[in-house]
Amino acid sequence: VLTPVGVVLTSKTIDIPAGEPAYVVEDRYRLPVAVDVLGIYPYMQFLGEKLDVTADLQDGTELELLSIEDWDLNWLNGYRYKVPLHLPEGTMVSARFTYNNSTTNPRNTSNPPVAVRYGTTARDEMAELFLQVLPILSGDSEVLISNLALKQTRNDILGFQAQLRRDP
Repeated sequence: VLTPVGVVLTSKTIDIPAGEPAYVVEDRYRLPVAVDVLGIYPYMQFLGEKLDVTADLQDGTELELLSIEDWDLNWLNGYRYKVPLHLPEGTMVSARFTYNNSTTNPRNTSNPPVAVRYGTTARDEMAELFLQVLPILSGDSEVLISNLALKQTRNDILGFQAQLRRDP
């Protein structure tokens, strides 16, 4: 039985200076197995402004999976594909999150703007993209889950390193 798996693209190193109008964080992941993408679920908080998600196939084709030009937390939503989108093994999935921590952002909760870092409270900021995928071949769910555990560990280490740099 094939089981959907969650692929998470995230950054735990967010450190947006006060007044910064275009702060970018990115994450990417190379699929170790072929999958069908069933849905996509983005998340940023109040400073989020843009989100671009692409899939780069090994033949050089680039597919746009999602593009949001004017992020609004009040419109937080998940998106399901009418027809699952097939991504072959080796596809690089990338997410680019852009934040506006300036006075030109009407959703900025601080006036004047203050520095904002990664965290889970309303005063913090987050960058998360969840792809619900269905591996094509039996046994590939286990391969994908195991590989994603390594990616999660890497992201956790990068986040802890960023915290240590800020507060040794």
